[in-house]
Amino acid sequence: MANNYTMSSTLYRLTPDQVERAEEIIEKVGKQNAGEWERIKPEDEGYAELEPQIEFEYEIRDDGLWIYFEESCNPDFIADVISELQVEFKADKPFTFSYCYECSKPRLDEFGGGSFCIMPDGKQYHTGSQQDALERANNPFWGDELTSIFEIAHKVMQDDDMLNQIADSMDISDQTLEDLENKLKKHMNKE
Repeated sequence: MANNYTMSSTLYRLTPDQVERAEEIIEKVGKQNAGEWERIKPEDEGYAELEPQIEFEYEIRDDGLWIYFEESCNPDFIADVISELQVEFKADKPFTFSYCYECSKPRLDEFGGGSFCIMPDGKQYHTGSQQDALERANNPFWGDELTSIFEIAHKVMQDDDMLNQIADSMDISDQTLEDLENKLKKHMNKE
C-alpha cells in the first residue's frame, strides 16, 4: 500500500493589527469549505452549527501567517484563504505559493505539483499541471508574451485606419473581423 501526500509551506506577511482578522478569514473560509462538503448553503438550516473545515495547519509568527501541513493539505483551500486575505488587506502585489504531490512508493504519474498566483483583487491563477506543460510545449508564446500579443492586437483594433489597412491586406471580411474583435474583448475582460 502506498500513501499520497500534498505538501506546501508558505508565509503570508501580516502586521500585528491584521492577525485577528486573518484568523477570522481562515474560520470563515473553513466554514464555507465545510458547507460545500456537506452541501449546505449559508442560508440553510444547520449551516451555523457546522465546524470549519480547515485543510492546513497554520501559525501566527512575528513575520506573518505561516501556512503548512506536514502530511497532506488542500492547495485550493490555501488559495481561497489567501485570496480573501489579498482583498481584505488591499494587497498591492500578487502572492504566489507552490505545493508538491508525492507518493511513498514510486508509482507512475503520482508525483508533481504546481503553483498558485493570487492577484491583489483575489483572482487566482493555477499552473504546474501536465496539461500546462503540454500547452506550453505546443504554444510558441506563453505567459507575458501571450498577454503582450493580445494587448497589441487590442490596441490595433482600436485604431480604425490601421485595422482597415490590415483587413484589406489580408482580405478579411467585416464579419470575420468583428468576430475576432469580440473574442479579443472577451479574452481581455478575463485578464
